[in-house]
Amino acid sequence: FAGNGIDSVVNTNFNPTTAPTPNFVQNSASMGVWVLTSRAGAGKSVMGNGSAASGCNIYPRFDDGNAYLRLNDNSEAEGFAVADSTGLLVANRSSSTARQGYRNGVSVGVYASNTSAAHDNVSIVVGRGGNAFSDDQCALALVGASLSAPHQAALYSAALVYMQAVGAVP
Repeated sequence: FAGNGIDSVVNTNFNPTTAPTPNFVQNSASMGVWVLTSRAGAGKSVMGNGSAASGCNIYPRFDDGNAYLRLNDNSEAEGFAVADSTGLLVANRSSSTARQGYRNGVSVGVYASNTSAAHDNVSIVVGRGGNAFSDDQCALALVGASLSAPHQAALYSAALVYMQAVGAVP
């Protein structure tokens, strides 16, 4: 999927607040996207909630050189320094006060000071998060329960094999 930066999204039709037996809940959740677009910085979110709220979004590499991997955040928190916007970026929330960021199965940082908030009553979308629409190209998106560091590494390894098999990445 390649966004147009104006109004295009892929709606996952997954709304955590209405799912009958969700694995993605306020204090145990993960959300990720494989970004194929390499850029120095852009203030556009590639995945998040489909409303103007800001507590659930992924910015691959903002103008300040940080990836913002927010997930059920009560307030917008600091980013994680990344050298490249491409690859599998995953926001992970493992408790009401702990949030982690991963790029290609490796931790890019941990925050223990941002308390969680309930997800808005909207679906998660690719191509937008909060007010920002993206023009990045994305090849894989995921939503689920919190994943441990070993599970993040295993997820990346399995996704990489698949992405190479279908020719999305070298």
